[in-house]
Amino acid sequence: MSTSLTAWTEPLPARTWVAWRPGRDTWLALVSVVAMWASYYGQGVVGESNSLAGFAMFIVLIMIVLGTLVPVVVVIRLMRRPLADIGLTLRRWWLALVISLIVGGGSIPALWSAAGEAGLDPLPHMVANMLMVWEPMFVYGWLQLRFRDAFGELPAPILAALGFGAYHLGSVDLPTVLFFTAFGLVFAIAFALTRNLLSLAPLTWAVTSGIGTISAGVTFGWSEAAILVVPALLQVVIVVIAWRTRPRAVPG
Repeated sequence: MSTSLTAWTEPLPARTWVAWRPGRDTWLALVSVVAMWASYYGQGVVGESNSLAGFAMFIVLIMIVLGTLVPVVVVIRLMRRPLADIGLTLRRWWLALVISLIVGGGSIPALWSAAGEAGLDPLPHMVANMLMVWEPMFVYGWLQLRFRDAFGELPAPILAALGFGAYHLGSVDLPTVLFFTAFGLVFAIAFALTRNLLSLAPLTWAVTSGIGTISAGVTFGWSEAAILVVPALLQVVIVVIAWRTRPRAVPG
């Protein structure tokens, strides 16, 4: 089964392990990885001379535009697909919750240990990472589900993990990029079991991303956590508005 490169990719038939049916959304997903890399690298460069400007770029370009608007507008408004196609679903919620408690809850001691070595208060750092739900939605709800429809169940987790590592190139050292890619693959496999972002956010991402950001030299306190509440709420508003105002007609 194939899809025109100028058309949106159709939903993947059940138990299709490998496929070749990329569409317009597949290429948008690939372009968004490049755009995310440029934004990550750019905000890092700007942040070296002006930390406030770099943080603002992170919130506006990365969290809101690429991490929220692109997935939501393309999938909900343009493709006219359900919220489940960005991972917002009750599907297998019980399994997603179990995964979150095992992976996220089980990693809390490692976060506390890493924070202690860095001389950091782990609680605000974890809260700040909890508020960055844009990243699991971008990597798994957007990239992985687009790659799943285009290339099948097996390639999708690998491609999502590679995309996750790729947009950190230049922002962190190569061993950290490889570390992110490996963990990205573990999370991609966990997400594939449920296709429900509850398996990753908020608990799993809060803890594991907290460990990852410490290893990358990025730390958050209560002031940063308080600021991140605003874009996190804006993300919720964007999703709600997009869903409530979505086109009702299904394209033929």
